Amino acid sequence: MPWYVLDYDYCPPPFGQPITKEDVTAENPFPPWVRRQNREVKEFMTIYSRNKSEIETVLRWAQVAVLNYAQNSDLFIPGSGAIARTRELAVEAENTIAKFSPNTVALEIKGPDLPDLSFYDLPGIFRNSGYEEDEYLVQVVENLAVQHISENDALIIWAVPMNADPETSSTLSIIRRVGAQKRTIGVMTKKADLLPNQGSNSYGQWLSMLRGERHLIGHEYFITSRRAEQDLDRQTQWEEALFNGKHENWPEEFAEFSDRCGVERLKEALSEKLGKEFAKNLPSIKSKIFDELRKNEKRLSNLPELPTNIEYEVRKSLIEFTAIVKDKIRGNEFSSAFGLLAGSFRECLLHAKPKFSLKHKSDVPVLEISDDDEPASASRKRGPQASSNGASKRPRHVGSSGSFSQASQAGLQMKTEEATVRNGTPTPHTPSRGSVRPSVLPAPFQNFTSLGSGFRSIGAIRADIQTKTKAGMPNIVPSEVYNDLCKLAVKHWNHPMLVFLEAVMSHLQVIVNQALDQAFGKLKRRLVFKDSKRHMEAFLSSRRSKALEFLTELYEMESYQLFTINHDAFTLYEQEEGRLLKRYRHYVRWQAFVGEKCESSDKTAASHFNSDWDRMTPDQRASEQRRHDAELIKMGPDPFEKELKVAAYVRGYYRLAALRFAETTTLYVTS
Repeated sequence: MPWYVLDYDYCPPPFGQPITKEDVTAENPFPPWVRRQNREVKEFMTIYSRNKSEIETVLRWAQVAVLNYAQNSDLFIPGSGAIARTRELAVEAENTIAKFSPNTVALEIKGPDLPDLSFYDLPGIFRNSGYEEDEYLVQVVENLAVQHISENDALIIWAVPMNADPETSSTLSIIRRVGAQKRTIGVMTKKADLLPNQGSNSYGQWLSMLRGERHLIGHEYFITSRRAEQDLDRQTQWEEALFNGKHENWPEEFAEFSDRCGVERLKEALSEKLGKEFAKNLPSIKSKIFDELRKNEKRLSNLPELPTNIEYEVRKSLIEFTAIVKDKIRGNEFSSAFGLLAGSFRECLLHAKPKFSLKHKSDVPVLEISDDDEPASASRKRGPQASSNGASKRPRHVGSSGSFSQASQAGLQMKTEEATVRNGTPTPHTPSRGSVRPSVLPAPFQNFTSLGSGFRSIGAIRADIQTKTKAGMPNIVPSEVYNDLCKLAVKHWNHPMLVFLEAVMSHLQVIVNQALDQAFGKLKRRLVFKDSKRHMEAFLSSRRSKALEFLTELYEMESYQLFTINHDAFTLYEQEEGRLLKRYRHYVRWQAFVGEKCESSDKTAASHFNSDWDRMTPDQRASEQRRHDAELIKMGPDPFEKELKVAAYVRGYYRLAALRFAETTTLYVTS
C-alpha cells in the first residue's frame, strides 16, 4: 500500500524575491526557504493499487504540489483535486511557482507483515544552470543532497551511468566527504554504451569497480538496463535475456558478475541488506521505544483521571460544541460582523470604480485631476492653445521670462471627478481649499484604496476608438472599445475577493476554536480535543477550497465579457455617471478657458463648483444650467463629447457589475 506524505520542514519564500549565489550560506543552505519552527507532515494520498503507472502519476502530482506552495495541496490530488482533474500534469510541472523546494515527498510502503519504508528521490547534482539567474540552485541542490546523505540511518543508492567517467562523479565526492561509503550501494546504469568485442580495456574500470578494486564503497555494485519504450514487466524479461547470455550486445567479460545484474537481483540484495540493518538497529530501536514509553507514562501521570463514562463525556462535548457553533453563527454577533464585512467588500468594489482623467493637452492650462475622495489641488500649466470648433480665444499675458504670472500659476482647487460612493450612488462633495487626504477603506480592504486610479484619460479613449474603428465607418464607437474597457475595469476584483474570503474563514476559525475550548473544557488535555480541532481545520479548509473554486469561476465569468440584461439599472447608472463626468469636464474646460485675464464674474463662477448634484435645489440646478449654456457659447462644443459618453458607459456598467458580483459573492459565502 503506497502512502504519499508531504513533509514541510521549510517555510515558503516571499514571492518574486531575487536570489544570488551569495545568499547560499551554511546558516541558510536553501534560500529563500527558511526552516519552520514546527515541522508539518501532511498526508497527500493513499492508493491500494499495484499499478506502477498510477504510483508514478501520484508521485509526480505530489512533487508539483510541493512546488506550488501558495496553493492548497488538495487541489493536486489525482481524481479529486480541481487542478489535477482539469489540467495536464506536464503543463503544471513546467509552470510551478517555485523551481526548487527543500521540502520532500515521501513514498511510504506499508502492508501486513511488511516493514515500513520511506524512499526519497533526490534531484541530480549539476554544475551549471541553464539560466544565469538560477545559478544559486547549483549549491542549493548540492546542500540538499549532503543533508540527506549525511543521515546515519539512510541507505544510499548511487546511480553510476556507464556513459560517463565515474572519476568526475559529484555524488561520490559528497559520499566520501560525509563518510557515507559504508552505507552506499552502487548501481551502474545506461549499459548501452558498452559494446561487445571491444576488449577489456574499453571497460576495465567498470570491471575493477565490480571486483572492489576502485571507488570502494561498503556494498557491492549492481548493473541494470532499462528500455524507455517498454513497460516494466517486459523490461524484466528483456533484462533476464540480456544478462543470461541470450543477447549478443552484452560483453562476456561481465559473465562472472551475472548474480549482480538486473533489477530483480538488486531488489533481492536491498531486501537482504535492509533486513540486516533492521536487525542491527533493533537494540537501539528498543531503547528509543522504552525511552518514549517512560516519557509518555510521565505525561499520563500528570493528566487528570479519566471520567467514569468516557463515551458520555465525549458525546456531551460534541453536542455542546455543535450547539455553541450554531448559536454563534445564527446569532446577531456573527450576522452583524458578516454584514459589516460584506458591506466593506461592496464598498471596496464600488470605490475601485475606474477613474478617468478629464484633462487633455489641448486644455489650457492643463488641470491635474486627483483620484482622491477629498478636494485636490489642481496643477495649472500653460501650453499651446488648441483651437476647438472656431471658439474664440482670450489673450494670455506672458511675462518677460516666458512663464505666466504667479497669479496664473496659483490655480484653483477642485474635487476629483470621482465621488465618494455610498450604497452604489455617487455623492460628490463640494470642493474646498486645503490639503488632500486619500480616503481609507475599512479593514481588511485598506490596501485597495488606490484601485481604479489612473484608469484612462479621455485622450487614451480617443486613441482606443481610432485604433479599433474600421476604415470607412466614421463617427461609430466600435463595440470592442466598450467591451475591452469594461473587462479591464473589473480585472482587479480577484484580490479583494480573496481578502473577503480569507476574512470570513478566519472569523469562522475563531468561532470554532472558541466553541472547542468552551465545549471540551474538561477534555482539553485529551487526544479527542486535538483530533476534533484537526478535523474542524480540515473541514474549514475543504469549505474554503470549494468556495474559492466557485468564486474563481464567478470572477472569470465577470472578466470574460461585458453582459447585462438589467437595462433599467444600467441606463440609470450610465445617466448618473454621464452627468457627473460632463459637469466636471465642463468645469475643467472653463477653468482653462478663463485663465488670468477675465471678467471678475467669470473668475468667480470658475472658482465655485457645487459637485453635490443630489443636494442641489431645482433653482440651483437651473442656475448652473443657464451658466453652462452661456459658457458653452464662449468655449464652443466639447471635442471630447464622444469620449465622455464612453467613460460614462464604462463607469455605469462597472457599478452594475460590481453590485452584482458583490451580491453573488456574499450570498454564496453565507449560504
